[in-house]
Amino acid sequence: MKELSYQTKQRTVIFNFLTANAGETYDVDSLYEALVGRGKKVSRTTVYRMLKKLEEEKSIVSFFDASRKRTLFRFNPHPDPDENQIHLQCTACGKVEHLDCSYLSSFEAHLKTEHHFTLSPAKRVFPGTCEDCGRK
Repeated sequence: MKELSYQTKQRTVIFNFLTANAGETYDVDSLYEALVGRGKKVSRTTVYRMLKKLEEEKSIVSFFDASRKRTLFRFNPHPDPDENQIHLQCTACGKVEHLDCSYLSSFEAHLKTEHHFTLSPAKRVFPGTCEDCGRK
């Protein structure tokens, strides 16, 4: 488990919950409701504030879900991004998957050389449809 720079009981509860549910994404409201539903004493404001701090530490990542007009947060299993790291976000169900793919570096080189554009390493999110939603 990554060491948190500033520990409070609520921060630990939020971080541990996100770690235990590493494949899931949450907005502030759904995370708050999940924590309260498990008997954790946190305020919505604290959840919001702790998510911002955890994101600054790169312990979690955020994605804007345009279809729901909400920012989603999830545990970041790879806090030190490399050139092959991307995230795939299903626009139907909101699921976000981490992917390490060597083809990204050739795509980024093409963008830089031919289009003079550099992708942000922190926000490499590709929207689309996951396999489960594609079958529906």
